[in-house]
Amino acid sequence: MAGGSFIVMKPDLRWVRGSLKNRGLWTDAKGLLGIQAGAAVLASLDIVMASLLVANRSHLATYQAAQILARVPVFVASSLSLVVFPRLVAQRAHPATSTRDVIVLYAQICIPITMVTVTLPSIVTHHLFPSGYGDVALILPVAALGGFSMGAINLITTFFQASRSFFGTTALLGVGIVLQGVLVGTGLALDGIFGLTVAVAIGAAVIASALMIRAHHTWPGCSAGVARAGLTSVLLATPLVVLRGRPVIWLAWAIGGVGLPALRSLLRFSAKTARNEGRGGRPRVLHLAFEDPRVPGSGGGSVRTYEINRRLADEFEITVVCARYPGAKDWVEDGVRYVHVGLGFGDTLSRVSYFICLPLALWRWDSDLVIEDFSAPFSSVAVPWMTSRPTIGIVQWLFASEKTAQYHLPFGTVERVGLASHRDLVAVSDDLAVELRRRNREAEVVVVPNGLNDEAFDPRVLPRRDIAYLGRLEIAQKGLDLLLQGYASVADQIDQDLILGGDGPDQKELEQLAADLGVADRVHFVGRIPKDQRLDWLASADVVAMPSRYESFGMVAAEALAVGSPVVAFDIPCLRAIVTATTGVLVPQIDATGLGQALASLCRDPQRRAQLGAAGPATVSWMRWGSLAAAQSKMYQRVLQREPATDLEATK
Repeated sequence: MAGGSFIVMKPDLRWVRGSLKNRGLWTDAKGLLGIQAGAAVLASLDIVMASLLVANRSHLATYQAAQILARVPVFVASSLSLVVFPRLVAQRAHPATSTRDVIVLYAQICIPITMVTVTLPSIVTHHLFPSGYGDVALILPVAALGGFSMGAINLITTFFQASRSFFGTTALLGVGIVLQGVLVGTGLALDGIFGLTVAVAIGAAVIASALMIRAHHTWPGCSAGVARAGLTSVLLATPLVVLRGRPVIWLAWAIGGVGLPALRSLLRFSAKTARNEGRGGRPRVLHLAFEDPRVPGSGGGSVRTYEINRRLADEFEITVVCARYPGAKDWVEDGVRYVHVGLGFGDTLSRVSYFICLPLALWRWDSDLVIEDFSAPFSSVAVPWMTSRPTIGIVQWLFASEKTAQYHLPFGTVERVGLASHRDLVAVSDDLAVELRRRNREAEVVVVPNGLNDEAFDPRVLPRRDIAYLGRLEIAQKGLDLLLQGYASVADQIDQDLILGGDGPDQKELEQLAADLGVADRVHFVGRIPKDQRLDWLASADVVAMPSRYESFGMVAAEALAVGSPVVAFDIPCLRAIVTATTGVLVPQIDATGLGQALASLCRDPQRRAQLGAAGPATVSWMRWGSLAAAQSKMYQRVLQREPATDLEATK
């Protein structure tokens, strides 16, 4: 056969002769040989030593026969190695994700196999092993545990071979061989074949654990989900222990309660592998975004979701989970799929049911990475504790304490728990990043702000008039009561009216407040501004007012500056990073009188308005969605691969 093979391979011999001179290939070959040899010696050391040291041939045959059943996991591990090795070498998938998926699958298949072997009914063992053998039933359960660990050794060493981590792995296997040899000799001396079986199980478990720890340090996250998968498999197989005295029922449960779930895991893994190959290895991202960009009155968070995801669709397979609303329909645009969960009846019911359904969404849509958008009223619901998958929190909102004061509900407590669950966070501003780092010192926080479309910087020559506000008509956060009070204090000094664009829960209260202040005829509620008209609408204002008591980012301020409209706002975190002395006016926080005076000063000074407006576009030109999406993509890739942190902060 060897001679025939050389004849068939004759066209390749020239390549072989050249390869023999390649020192890099020889280094790899030696490394692979070292690991393979170490794993092979570990797998056979007990058999060889038993053959040399056990004088009773019947006892030796009993031990060897038990290993035939006990080491089925070794062969399963070899099969899985054939799947994962080329994927890791070719780097067609993220190493941490690939190793995690295969380790979890190994647990889901081989724990049931081990439990079946451990609980074999006596009628089965007597049939498989005639009376000439010793008490196989005594050593088989312990041997099965050792076989499971041997299979794990076989599988985990494959990861290190693929990543060319030769020396450390070979050294670890060498230490393991010495340890195993000592344990085998000790076990034989203390209790014969049974002592040998226990020694092998202990040694294999120690070596497998050491390799697993090394793998976890090499690819952080590769062990995520293993404990859960193992516990689930053990719970499914536990009835076999009780049923082993009833062979027929035991067999039925072994097939239906243990075998079929293991087969389902294998089929799901196969489908996932095929899906990865079909899409060119794009990682799957499940984005828990709450607000559908198409929902009437959607805010800046949904704009961010839409703009960034559409730019990442070539790199990732993205599914966005949104809260259901009246008339909601699932849709796909630019390769991004939007789906809905919960009940679409009213804002409160929609919001509550969305958060309740998140565990179901995590189960229904499998993914390699989960993104949780923080949202009102309590920011995060601790999604990382609901799933073993890598998770990133996108923080645009962190004001649960304000909502606690408003509604007298413990939203702040929920926010603290949810924030503590995250280890990777994206903040939309430097101020927010500082606060996140203060509250969660273990988390890695990077800044990727909200952005602007290129069209925001297109030249616009429009007649300007009036003071404009654009956003949700809400008092608690948006501070429109302060804006009305400030405007009323100077309305008789200026010609500009106040135009409020948007809708919200407090519109009637604000209309009444305008009437009480005597400026109802100067304040105009024009309703929601269509998205394709908002830039022109902002560009037609003399001044844009942002009276928010607190903000997550300040998208309207950035848009106003991009179209050349000066901004008057309160001096609060986030807004002070956008509005500067060269582009607008910042007023001491919650000072309604100061807000009115700043508006009046600008309204009476067209030259200053023009100067501030002209400076605006240059100060926000760095905030383009393309570069920000690239920064967020790097964050995704790093978390998927668990690489050392790099500076991903988007800077001006």
